[in-house]
Amino acid sequence: MTVTSYHDLENSTFERVRTKTLTRIHGKPSWHQLETLIQECEEAALDCETSYAWSQDYGLLAEIQEPDRYLATTGLVYNAPEEPPIRHSGIHPTTSAHRVALLTAENDVARHDWAIVKGFRRAISTNIRDALDLRYHNQLKHRVLHYRNVHPRQYITHLKTVWVILDERVKDELTKNYYRGWNDTDEHITGFAIRLDDEQAKLASDGLQISNADKLQHYMLQMWNCSHFDQQTMTKWTIKPNADKTYANAVSFFNEKVANLEAYEAASGGTNNLESANAAVEIADMLKAHRATTDAAAAALRQRDHEHALAMKTLRNEMATHANNETKQLRQDMAQLTALVQAMATTTPKKRRRTAKAVTFVEDSDSESNEDASPTPPPAKKPRRQNKNKNRKKVFEEGGKWQPGMVFDREWTRSKGKAYAKAKWEYCDANPVWAKADRIEKLEKKLAKERESE
Repeated sequence: MTVTSYHDLENSTFERVRTKTLTRIHGKPSWHQLETLIQECEEAALDCETSYAWSQDYGLLAEIQEPDRYLATTGLVYNAPEEPPIRHSGIHPTTSAHRVALLTAENDVARHDWAIVKGFRRAISTNIRDALDLRYHNQLKHRVLHYRNVHPRQYITHLKTVWVILDERVKDELTKNYYRGWNDTDEHITGFAIRLDDEQAKLASDGLQISNADKLQHYMLQMWNCSHFDQQTMTKWTIKPNADKTYANAVSFFNEKVANLEAYEAASGGTNNLESANAAVEIADMLKAHRATTDAAAAALRQRDHEHALAMKTLRNEMATHANNETKQLRQDMAQLTALVQAMATTTPKKRRRTAKAVTFVEDSDSESNEDASPTPPPAKKPRRQNKNKNRKKVFEEGGKWQPGMVFDREWTRSKGKAYAKAKWEYCDANPVWAKADRIEKLEKKLAKERESE
């Protein structure tokens, strides 16, 4: 290949990777946003195939992941590639033609791979800068070279060390996410074990350690809680020696049980114990949920009845107290009014003397003529307009407010009578001056009737 061909390969790789844009992050990135950005970079790197020994089926994934994490993921050791010379360094004037052809072909492969690496690095770095705000990557910019010598992994390391810190809150969220459980509907049991291993390695690369003992504990809890295995299967695992109860042995044991059940189902076309157990668990959960709902509703009804009874008891006590206070006050007012009437009856009023008015006689010649003239009548008064609502009685409505002028009717129902008494009591309580005047007026009427009867 010519130099132009290598440049074309680099540019085509650049354009292809540039189309795989990253999710835009506005403002300071969070840990989860950074993880999403890294995952999208890894997906783009997997599509760039080279012939490096550390690449194999993983493309340029090593350009994104740290070397230790890449080793844990792939089992391969990453060696940073270097730009090969235009002519192989092993070719000399004395080199045979056959040897020259082999070295030239080897150098062409190296230059081919290097062109892909350069195109990928340039494109994915541009995509990372496009996904971030300027302030989160311009510290890496050189005054002259700009971002020419900044590799993709340097952007990620810069974000982790400067902007996105793995503090205690993030660690707690990551740990809870690791122990989120197993959804057997969407995830096979073998995939569940693989996920635990992958996430454990990933968290370890970020400085968060999940021990194998904790991983085994979490795995076994999911096996117990899933209700996929009968008593016989769980008993076989329980009676094993503690030395054999490792995470690897647990995964192998339960994977084998599930594989046997699936093979039986595939061969017989029947329903295995997993489905029966799941159906039984679902029915039990439904009955339990229904029972809990019924108990909660009954408890709510009992609580409401109890509160209603307490409210009625409190209302009766308040009305009784108020009635006693009102009776006591009425008696006091009646005693004062009786004493006042008795004092007025024993006191003799003084007779006022009449004084004669002086009569003035006016001698005037015109007085007789004025006396003969008829006096001027006063102006006629306008007839008053009768108020149609004056004699209209105010009627109390149950649930409404009491107003002066409303009269109790013995033909009312018991509930309306109680409502009338309560409404009047509330009005008197809110207007004590009117209530006192009304009591005095009633007492005066009562005393007047007694005097008339005497």
